[in-house]
Order: sequence, then structure tokens, then C-alpha cells
Amino acid sequence: MSVAAGPILATSFLRADLVDEAAVFQAPTAIGLDGIDALDGLPLDALTRSPRLRSVGIEAVGADTVEIFERTE
Repeated sequence: MSVAAGPILATSFLRADLVDEAAVFQAPTAIGLDGIDALDGLPLDALTRSPRLRSVGIEAVGADTVEIFERTE
């Protein structure tokens, strides 16, 4: 099953250890103070440095990049 989640739902899935794969999109410029955090109440590295997930590749999507993470077990 695939879920496109906002910060609250993404955080809930991460905390419940239900993430098998994640795609992190990053633009070359910061949004600034009006931006919404990817995770609610957690830093992004809770996902990107999780011992349960590993990066399997980074790809350019126009001027942006997408990094794919997959479950390690």
C-alpha cells in the first residue's frame, strides 16, 4: 500500500515503524518561514538517518532531487 502523507500522518507512520519506503524531495532553495516541516515534531533526519531505512539512490527531477529510502530488514 502507498500513502502520500502530510507531516502529521508521516510522523505517525514513522513512529509506529510502518515505513517500508520513503521518497524525500528537495528543492535547491529553501521555502523559508512559510514552509511546512516534512515531519511533525521530529527533525527530517529521524527519517533520513533512521537505522531502519537506507538510501538506495538520489535522482534529479528537474531542478529538484528525490532520494529514495527503503527498509533495511
